[in-house]
Amino acid sequence: MNGRTARIALCAGLLTLLSGCVEITQTITLNPDGRGKMKLDIVTAAYDFDLGPMPGGGGPKKKKSLDEIKRDAVTKFLSEAPGVTAFKDVSASWTREGKLHLTATAYFDKLDELDKAPDNAPKGPGNMDMTPSFRSSFKTDLSKKGTMHITARNKGVGDTVKPLDDDPVDLSKMSDKEIDDYLLAQRVEYQKVRPLLEMMFNDLKLTTVLHLPGDVAELKGFKKDGKRTVSQVFEGKVLLGVFKKFVMMDAAEVKKLMAGNNVKDLMTLLGPLASYGEPDVTVHNLGGPQFDYEKEVREARAAYPALRKTLGLDAGVKLPGE
Repeated sequence: MNGRTARIALCAGLLTLLSGCVEITQTITLNPDGRGKMKLDIVTAAYDFDLGPMPGGGGPKKKKSLDEIKRDAVTKFLSEAPGVTAFKDVSASWTREGKLHLTATAYFDKLDELDKAPDNAPKGPGNMDMTPSFRSSFKTDLSKKGTMHITARNKGVGDTVKPLDDDPVDLSKMSDKEIDDYLLAQRVEYQKVRPLLEMMFNDLKLTTVLHLPGDVAELKGFKKDGKRTVSQVFEGKVLLGVFKKFVMMDAAEVKKLMAGNNVKDLMTLLGPLASYGEPDVTVHNLGGPQFDYEKEVREARAAYPALRKTLGLDAGVKLPGE
């Protein structure tokens, strides 16, 4: 364990925040060829970053109505959805708390593609892609006949996320005093960002359910809910607890954690997050399709005119498949 570990963990956690999502439930149904559909239920704050003209650039900008804010959010959600081949059953409404409630069913040819950021996506901390919609974060492998293997899309965060600095800190080579000083510096940095982290993470919850086209043979990072159904839940407040436990460790605890690759103590530190990281599901005995993919995609696209009218979308908004 070293200082870079904490930075990478923070960057990885921020991936979820960049879309501004508060609570997401994604229910994924896969066919044996890897195609599938995802039913989405999202509750999020409706951010509007258009703050109007700069000083000296004209008069005040007209304030958007609630319908305009909702329509803009839906337009962004539907038009910036890489990997989606069609949408259906899209709805948007305001909750009593003032959050935006979005529901939709998204069809896809490959689960992997839902995690692909647009070519022009802005970059965030650590040179990460900031995608404005959603990410499934999983990929499928069908290379072995009769078997489907599902793993994390970004498995191995260290290879995909650039640390906030390039100066690794090896705590194993430090004295107790040096470790204590280093950890105190980390606590100072943590206190600077703690209000922001708490604001963004406290209500964050991501639930994933996978309906699989075969029998679950091996399982890691998911809970088995049935012969062909698995699920996992991530809560931001749990991640906050891990951050706090990490920065409050003393030199003796750090040394104990590093001694002999102490996996047990590391799992205790991570708590519920220990079973969440790097999911891995192997599915055997692949059967027939769970639904008629081509028929449902065709019907979803045929319903686009009615969908546009219901949501009040401009004619210039391109939907998947158009």
